[in-house]
Amino acid sequence: MMKRILSFLLLPFAVYLSAADEIPFLSQKVEIDGKPGDPGWKNALRVEKFNLSRGDTRWKTTGLIGRTKTHICVAIFADYDDPSKVNNSFSGHDHEIYLDDAIEAFIDSEGTGLNYYHVIANLKGAVYDVHRTTTGQDYSWTSGAKAKGSFPNPKQIYWEMTIPICGLNPAKNKNGEIALAICRCIPHLTSDQISGGRFHEPATWPRFKLTGDYPLEQVATKTSRFFGNQKLNVHVKNVANQSRVFYSFFNGKKTENFTLPAGKEKDLEFDVYQKFGEESEYTLILKNEKGNEVFRHVYLFVPAFDQLFGIKTVSDIIYANEPLLLQIEIRETPEAPFKISIEDKAGKTLAEHTLKLKKMKSVVPIAIPAGGALLKCTYKETSTSRYVQAVPSPWE
Repeated sequence: MMKRILSFLLLPFAVYLSAADEIPFLSQKVEIDGKPGDPGWKNALRVEKFNLSRGDTRWKTTGLIGRTKTHICVAIFADYDDPSKVNNSFSGHDHEIYLDDAIEAFIDSEGTGLNYYHVIANLKGAVYDVHRTTTGQDYSWTSGAKAKGSFPNPKQIYWEMTIPICGLNPAKNKNGEIALAICRCIPHLTSDQISGGRFHEPATWPRFKLTGDYPLEQVATKTSRFFGNQKLNVHVKNVANQSRVFYSFFNGKKTENFTLPAGKEKDLEFDVYQKFGEESEYTLILKNEKGNEVFRHVYLFVPAFDQLFGIKTVSDIIYANEPLLLQIEIRETPEAPFKISIEDKAGKTLAEHTLKLKKMKSVVPIAIPAGGALLKCTYKETSTSRYVQAVPSPWE
């Protein structure tokens, strides 16, 4: 293993970073396993000059930048003091990865010096990704990036990462150039370094030529934050100057082929099932007539609720024997009975209701006896309770 690492570090890289270079194609696909030494990196640009954002200048950083037909590939070696001090806490997507020892990629795929994509990954390969704009508004976005890292030796940390090019909406690029900077952040050393320019300032980053066939622009996407059977809608536009034929693959399965005239738009809709309490990832890839990937959209469903349903009441105090309007929100398309049990203070069941709700949101009148009652609501395996107090009516 050590021989593999040393031979890699001594490779005679001949290509160095300069303005508007084309990102070089790697000699072969690299395996993202966090272990340096993959021969696929030998054609990569070698970046030895990093700008210090903060911290001590003694910590040296070396970067690698390359690409395949479908991915931008980056790697970073950085000096380190003590692996026992590593920050590598987070494992979930879009968790606070930026607090860990991390590699970062800033990509202005439009080449305008304005909006950009930001991808961060820690040694575990957990990823935080976001689409940032000049208005200060950040948009949820899933890159589909894969990453991993390790300590090749006690004095050095290493990360590598690949990012799908077509997930960066490159069809919006009008000049054939992008801005790209890679960074590394090591919190306990208070040392942040970037491969050119300044953090979060795309107009200052090194520029590269980006070649390829990117005729489809992602105009909009739409889906639901609720569970169960839902729809994923992706709206695309053909920005090429001629009619094109495209082949659609959803989660690896071919779904359709279609012809889209120049300048025309199309809605692509897919059925997705979002299971309660679990993340679900869906990938749409469109290929051209030659079978090359020209568009990618990755949708990661992250549960927005920790309960499968919710209940609300206008008030927790009502007049006895008058109906309580119970607001029920089932956070999926209803597919099981909704049960309500009414109990007194001693735990005795006074009434039970089984409802077959057809809508995700419903309002149901429930009679509450004098003295109040405990409402127990159950949907599938999820239950919740609420006590409602009933006071004598002034009209009785």
